[in-house]
Amino acid sequence: MANSYAAANAASDSAFANSMVYGGGLAIWATPSYNRVDVDGQRSGYGDYDGNVGGLTVGLDYTAGDNLRFGIAGHFGTGDLDANDAFGIATSNDIDYIGLSGYFGWSMCNFSLMLDGGYTRVSNDLTQTNALGALNADADVDVWNIGATAEYRFATGALDIIPHIALRYEGINTNSHNVMNAAGALFNIDSDTQHLLTIPVGIRFGKTICTGTWNVTPFVDAGVLFATGDREYTMRYNIAAPGVTRFSSSSRVIDSVSFDGSLGVQMENGKFFGGLEYNLLHSSNATSHALSATVGFNF
Repeated sequence: MANSYAAANAASDSAFANSMVYGGGLAIWATPSYNRVDVDGQRSGYGDYDGNVGGLTVGLDYTAGDNLRFGIAGHFGTGDLDANDAFGIATSNDIDYIGLSGYFGWSMCNFSLMLDGGYTRVSNDLTQTNALGALNADADVDVWNIGATAEYRFATGALDIIPHIALRYEGINTNSHNVMNAAGALFNIDSDTQHLLTIPVGIRFGKTICTGTWNVTPFVDAGVLFATGDREYTMRYNIAAPGVTRFSSSSRVIDSVSFDGSLGVQMENGKFFGGLEYNLLHSSNATSHALSATVGFNF
């Protein structure tokens, strides 16, 4: 389910952003985030849709020797999706998610390596009204992810130029669930597992400005996100009715190529650090706008 994928990635992106190496010692941080997605023309079992996902990620980590950082983060949030198919049938999905992730960052001179992985449980509460009446279903989705990112900083007098590349794997398992109406279960949908591989490639431009006790780093990042593997979720219906055979439909989770751009600012003042970021993910059929803010403290 597309919004399950969006919810899991909103959480893992927060953990990944904080795997960068800052100062030393123990640190705590929190990142509230909001993601808006609009899909039009992408093949979906529910038609075109738009959705919102908001949540909070809280992390605890430790930096050793100014170049090694590792930590854990918990995340939770909620969201909604509204879809309309070609026949004017509307579907609503209320989403809740919760999960845990771990991360690791290492720096040497101008080179940095980041590793992260985690798990997210997404609960989907779907409702739809059609010729069969008012339908509802509760579908749970388990998302596992692991990734590695490498970057290199070219320092110039005007700004820092940082090319980066990543490799990320996600296992998305949608559990078996029943579709119900007032009379009971109409049919069952089989479980489905997707194995998705994404390769984000990009370049970041930024420069640290020292003003008083503050270190402020504005940045802009532009790149391309390549996706391969099981990009579609397959729904296989089991109907307990005479003469009715099984049938299936599919929904695309992500397009094969997307533009991935962001801009924001990072800040440090003594033991305090924080930042603001806007991200745009755009493909031929989908557009996602994400906002996040981070606040943290080094002990």
